[in-house]
Amino acid sequence: MTTRIRPFDAATDAERVARFINDHGTGPVVTGLPLDGASLLASIQETGVRLLLVAESRGKIVGTLGYARMSGRRVAPEGHLFAVMFVVERTLRGGFLVGELFTESFRRFPSLGLRTLRLEVDPANQRAFPLYVRVGFRNVSSPTPDEDGYLELVNHLPGISSALVPGEAGLVGPSAPGSETRSLREARAESLTGGVRIDGAGRTLVDYRLRIGTSRIEAVVDGQTGELVSGSVDGDPAETPDAELAPPSRAAHPPLRHELGGFSAELDAETGILTVRHRGRLGPLLVDAFPVCGDTPAGVRRPAVTRVCVSQHGGTWTTTSEHLTRVVSFRRGGIELNVTQSCGHLLTASPWSGFRDAELTVTARGRDERSAHVVRGIWPPEATDFEPAVGAAHTYEALGMRASWRERHSGIGIDVTGLASGAWRVEGPHLARISSTGTGTGTGTGTGTIAYRIEFRDGQQTRMPITTQTPPLPLPLPLPLPPRGLPTRAAHEAGVLTPAGGLDVSAATGLHAWRHRGIHVLDSSQPRSRSIGPLNRLPAAAWVASLRDRTTPDHGVEWASHDASFTLDGSSADGRRWGVQPNADFSAIDISLSDPTRAPGTDELAVFVFVPATAQHIDLGDGPDAKRLSIAGTPWRTWTRAFRFPTPAGDVLVEPRDGDHTEVLLRAGPGGVLATCLARPAGEDRLARWRLTIL
Repeated sequence: MTTRIRPFDAATDAERVARFINDHGTGPVVTGLPLDGASLLASIQETGVRLLLVAESRGKIVGTLGYARMSGRRVAPEGHLFAVMFVVERTLRGGFLVGELFTESFRRFPSLGLRTLRLEVDPANQRAFPLYVRVGFRNVSSPTPDEDGYLELVNHLPGISSALVPGEAGLVGPSAPGSETRSLREARAESLTGGVRIDGAGRTLVDYRLRIGTSRIEAVVDGQTGELVSGSVDGDPAETPDAELAPPSRAAHPPLRHELGGFSAELDAETGILTVRHRGRLGPLLVDAFPVCGDTPAGVRRPAVTRVCVSQHGGTWTTTSEHLTRVVSFRRGGIELNVTQSCGHLLTASPWSGFRDAELTVTARGRDERSAHVVRGIWPPEATDFEPAVGAAHTYEALGMRASWRERHSGIGIDVTGLASGAWRVEGPHLARISSTGTGTGTGTGTGTIAYRIEFRDGQQTRMPITTQTPPLPLPLPLPLPPRGLPTRAAHEAGVLTPAGGLDVSAATGLHAWRHRGIHVLDSSQPRSRSIGPLNRLPAAAWVASLRDRTTPDHGVEWASHDASFTLDGSSADGRRWGVQPNADFSAIDISLSDPTRAPGTDELAVFVFVPATAQHIDLGDGPDAKRLSIAGTPWRTWTRAFRFPTPAGDVLVEPRDGDHTEVLLRAGPGGVLATCLARPAGEDRLARWRLTIL
């Protein structure tokens, strides 16, 4: 079968590629928002696609692979691009087409000025890892999937090729006939961290050994930037380009700050990023990156880097770049922002929402369009990388439009109101996404404007109602070793599981079973395993881990398997510990963990609870204000302070008992719901504890 790989033709391919992506269950169709030709073309423009290849066989599209400035709402640095829209016909994924798409891509990279390629991968798709390794991708950052469930990989081979063998258009990797199979076999023995190391200065380096055309290349590059540290061609040391002299650095400017009651605003004088916080709340309420113009994407998780100048005049902050000016004016109870541009192209402001357990009310044309608890994927809709797919139903005239955000437990809120004409899209993690087209001819004379007002609402701290009384737990009971001859699913280190009740706990993998009155409350899938999101072959029903800061937009709340560095209670005197303690009749259990180490990257203590799809629904809270969400259907995520779910033994309520800033992130998918119960360590023991009670 002959396959032709060619550039995407917007005039003839848009509808066909949109259908191809929909038919393969990727893109926004997963959240109930199928692509069409128009939304695909708009997405290509918004994400800054520089190259899109289409593989065609017998008149049928069988594969696509593109390269864009933005993926997953992250904007790549200059000289870097993300691989996007990587979709291949199911029957061809084990053949040569995947490699041929990358081969054709590498031939075209020099014309793009590309030095580094980035790729967001689903860790559950481990069958594709040998290919990624073979073509040069490595993981130089976190081994834990981010909140969206992806790992970010980098590939510095384009920059190595242009620096050491300029003009060479050969395949990166073994290029002799028939060698692809051999190289894939070799790649299976490697990993995504092969060749990645930390030098004495704490810098992440990547060692590459490969062939480019007929040349044997060895290179060492900076893992983050792709800068060539050393290299050789066919054994001969290559001249390493002198590091470019950095421009004279400006004196570091402290951020500008302004207090508004319990709220505070801070402007980063180097990047122009505006952040608003509340003194009684964890994390920012909003992060408003400097607006973008033209073909620069608006990425709310990792914004484009813009060099700006900042000045302050009384209650006004003015930030300017080459083509944009943003004026932040402080008014009583809020802020007004006015953005003007001179580039004559599309202007976009896209502040990120830091609200979690919150309500969102959208008011347009003088009436409430919708008001509901924030459940991303339902309200607001979610269309990562294809945001225009939300369509006209979620796009409004900006002038007079208002989005009101309110946290349920604290009453803290923000109202955002449009003050100038433009387009306002309600989607994903945006506090507001406002765009305006310049009125000029595109030659630098445009005068498009964005204006919006942010009003602050301070609330009275209240507890989310939970009316059901939960039985108190007595002093912690020891977990004896299983009696001799007791059948278990695996070799567990602690627990007792009898026909009447008990626990089955593994120090290495977590809580495998909880039984009450002969009925399973929680149960692992042993001897079979199950998966949810990027987590494959989960052996437990509940487990613990430490995570990075939940409030950071770039990574958010990570997906983690059980962290075996936490030892079961009693086995470590002063290190990281965890435990599962029941009450007398096993109608309630506490899952606790403690981390006195204060190690970097351990901001959060997390208890993960897997709720299988057979539960059918989740209730946020309890009593008259409880909100019920179906597990089936569109994937979604939402925050709450406590939740309950049905089991064969009765409803189970999950609520915090120890820890600071306790919250739960619920993420639903085809396999069920993963509850990530988060807390900041509290007290001298730096403890977090969550209680699960059968109601």
